Amino acid sequence: MRLLSILIFTALATLCSTSFSATGIKKGGFDWEKAIITVEVSGIQYDFRQPWSRQPRQSMKSGVVIRQGEILTTAQGLDNCIMVRLQRLGESRWWEARVKWMDYYANLAVLTAVDDKFFVGLKPAQLSAKAPDKENLHIVRWKGANLEARRVEFNQYIVDESELSFLNYVQMELESVPDQVNNPEILVSNGKIAGLTTSKVEGNTRAIPSIFIKNVLAEQQKGQWRGLGYFPFYWQPSQNPALHQFLNLKGDPRGVVVIETSQLKDQRDIIKPLDIILEVDGFGIDMMGNYKDPDFGRLLLENLAVRNKFAGDIVTFKIWRKGEEQLVKFKLPKFSYSERLVPQQVFDKEPEYLIVGGLVFQPLTEPYLRSFGAEWRRIVPFRLVYLSSVDATSEMPSLVVLSAVLPDYFNIGYHDYRGLVVDTVNNFTVRNLTDLNKALKSPADGYHIIKFQKGDSIKSIVIDANGEADAMARILKRYNIPSASKISSK
Repeated sequence: MRLLSILIFTALATLCSTSFSATGIKKGGFDWEKAIITVEVSGIQYDFRQPWSRQPRQSMKSGVVIRQGEILTTAQGLDNCIMVRLQRLGESRWWEARVKWMDYYANLAVLTAVDDKFFVGLKPAQLSAKAPDKENLHIVRWKGANLEARRVEFNQYIVDESELSFLNYVQMELESVPDQVNNPEILVSNGKIAGLTTSKVEGNTRAIPSIFIKNVLAEQQKGQWRGLGYFPFYWQPSQNPALHQFLNLKGDPRGVVVIETSQLKDQRDIIKPLDIILEVDGFGIDMMGNYKDPDFGRLLLENLAVRNKFAGDIVTFKIWRKGEEQLVKFKLPKFSYSERLVPQQVFDKEPEYLIVGGLVFQPLTEPYLRSFGAEWRRIVPFRLVYLSSVDATSEMPSLVVLSAVLPDYFNIGYHDYRGLVVDTVNNFTVRNLTDLNKALKSPADGYHIIKFQKGDSIKSIVIDANGEADAMARILKRYNIPSASKISSK
């Protein structure tokens, strides 16, 4: 009898849950079966610990038809892509697709089917132009041949880094979806697209809101995508009254203080250290760096670099400088991975490397650091973690690291060396693998002298330039490595 009661209760609970979800997604009168698409991506996965290695990679994600012939999804998983296929209407047939447009920094992509017949019977969904109904949010996706709707709870809006870059923009934080395994999933509210989920952070699900997506796609449709801009300076809160007194700012505490402007380049005279930023494009900035957004409420000022703005656009700052208010015009620079000394991403190209006598040298990149696992910031040497947050300069645009040593009697004594940042080779400064390759052509009295940057535990190593060729032939054969180097022509 008790078992029967449990079965009845479970069936009723399932029925109620399904009914609730169906009611939620039909609100607004849109048939999501004709818009939600299953996307399969096949590509190459590179191993940055062994940069000569590769293996196939396959992932599943969702997309949604937004215009005739166009499917919106995220850029996640589309790097090093070989093939994209689509499924529609819960059918088993796969259709060939291609990437029509993509921007990794915004983490957005538009796909299209190779065969126009794919879109017959489908209906574009609309992107919501306003903040969605927080009480009516659902994730809608195909699960096999059935369309599933799962209600999700809204937590907050937050300005944080994109899933694929350290560019900051507004994101939605949702209560975690327990069995959500694919990203993106399509977030809907009242018959319109509310956003695209991207990741899980500290147990919660993040999503790109539709307002941001709509603005980006509107700009992209103009035909000349300018990219996203950003504020290349650092600031600190100004809640300490002594700071305002020091800078002669009267009245209630407000604004934030600029503390670092080295990345402003040709605009250093526009924003300067010790400037207090009072307003950005007419939005007042409080002493914690927040402004009141008309759509999302209190957000960090970084979002104003992408709120209806793109690279090359002008932003007006009201600042306090030397005892008086000033209005200054700032041109948003285009965001790029190369702005960091250690690039955060390396997309759509093979990892570079150069092997010398079994010593493996690579560009120092964050994908290499992330290859140590989810806890890489705790595992890798602290110096490398620190360098990953440093901005590139003209004097130091990039770095080369000794990433590993392939054991051989030619390199005895060096087997445990790794994670060392190269400074010079044969007295030539080395900032990339091209520099290293050139330096190796000028050995000093028959030896290669490799010196590492100050702060590393090992200052330098020496290898025999005359015996290196024979050793390399032996090492490449032993470790089944196809080539001693892979250096980009760029």
